[in-house]
Amino acid sequence: MVYSEYWNPKNEKLPREELQALQLLKLRRMCEWAYVTTPFHKRKFDAAGFKPDQLKTLDDIRRIPFMTREEWMESEMKKPMFGDLLATDPDQRYPLPPHLWHFWKNPHPCVGWYQRLGLDS
Repeated sequence: MVYSEYWNPKNEKLPREELQALQLLKLRRMCEWAYVTTPFHKRKFDAAGFKPDQLKTLDDIRRIPFMTREEWMESEMKKPMFGDLLATDPDQRYPLPPHLWHFWKNPHPCVGWYQRLGLDS
């Protein structure tokens, strides 16, 4: 294995303008995905009058309404266990098997969800 000071040389060595264009593209895609897949973010974006296509420069990141911990907890209280933040179709969610639960100084298992991607077919 060859050592490199870069984890991803292709992207990490990009000229500044190309790097910023890539960052903007990824930010816009992430916002579009959150808007389309999570009811929480759709509500939050709509309430703030924000649409992902408004991201024209990296400075537009200021337009994105960020989630607070209080909003996150309120969402979980209204709709346990994960609030309305899960970004998968409810019919495609499966509980993690117990052998994948992680315990860390906590008597309660950290239960999560995963989306089957055809791995068991």
